[in-house]
Amino acid sequence: MLREIINKLVNKYGITNWNKISIILNRKYNINITSKECKEVYDNKEYISIDVNLLLNIYEEYPNQWNTISDVISKFYNKKVTNKNCYKEYLKIIRDLSKVK
Repeated sequence: MLREIINKLVNKYGITNWNKISIILNRKYNINITSKECKEVYDNKEYISIDVNLLLNIYEEYPNQWNTISDVISKFYNKKVTNKNCYKEYLKIIRDLSKVK
């Protein structure tokens, strides 16, 4: 589904307009994805949106241990998830939660 939407947006806005595509996905489709992640999906690289509750629960058990957190999440999804991806998702969650207050 995500890949098809990105392909349509690339056809409309071009292969270099990742920032605009990311903004449209965020606003119109409520898909929280960065411009870099959009390009990765388009280039057929794997993109995993990590479940908020899962990430927060694992973070609570292993605070700031991003290598361990990424290992646990990789096992859960049965796909390689990097510590950088986990950290970025965590920051997005914290930022979104701070907007709610």
